[in-house]
Amino acid sequence: MTHDLKIDQALEMLHRLMALAKERRLGFGVKLTNTLGTINRKGALPGDEMYMSGRALFPLAINVAALLSREFDGRLPISYSGGASQLTIREIFETGIRPITMATDLLKPGGYLRLSACMRELEQASGWDLQQVDVPRLSALAEKAISMEYTQKHWEIAGPHRGRRAATAHRLLRRALRKRLRD
Repeated sequence: MTHDLKIDQALEMLHRLMALAKERRLGFGVKLTNTLGTINRKGALPGDEMYMSGRALFPLAINVAALLSREFDGRLPISYSGGASQLTIREIFETGIRPITMATDLLKPGGYLRLSACMRELEQASGWDLQQVDVPRLSALAEKAISMEYTQKHWEIAGPHRGRRAATAHRLLRRALRKRLRD
């Protein structure tokens, strides 16, 4: 995974691509984020890597969307999929992000049946007239995503150290994301 772009490299590249698209009178945007490659430490799957998707990806993906939107003052079009579900689609849409796609949630039992719930959420949503990303609204959603119930994985603690490590990891993630949001 050392081949992945660092955020400063990605921002430089996106600035160049936005300028080139404007110069050529073309549209340009980004897709966030299909999956996130991670190191397969547990060996639950074959290979050295595995890929995070769905609700676990939501806090990370929506925070990347917020970071990019702040950098580009909401003018970078974003297509979104990282953890979108019937529980998050309305709030994502109301930030001005679109289109929104879902895959992981659809693959779970009852997934396609939840599409009608998504449509009902979108019918009630505000923001249909937004022409760009609402940066303050997206930043608020990104902050909320760190600890919202939907993103939490409730584990049955199987030993005295597992619970403390999980709680510590969660605190560190929240602290790192909050620091990044302030920067």
